[in-house]
Amino acid sequence: MEEVEFDYGCICMGLKSNNPVLDMLKEEFADVELMNIGDSKRQRRIIEGTEEARAIVKVLEKKGFFC
Repeated sequence: MEEVEFDYGCICMGLKSNNPVLDMLKEEFADVELMNIGDSKRQRRIIEGTEEARAIVKVLEKKGFFC
């Protein structure tokens, strides 16, 4: 196990809609807003989840949340 520090993260795991750790993440990081997007939300290609996450980052950048 490795601890990685970051402000925003995106985990793209595969083609089948599957989010077995989402509830654990929500419990562990109760003070953090988690968004269920991409393949975790419904079956799609990994690139679509990555594109969706990048679009969210662009909005956050425009709103001045980070440089």
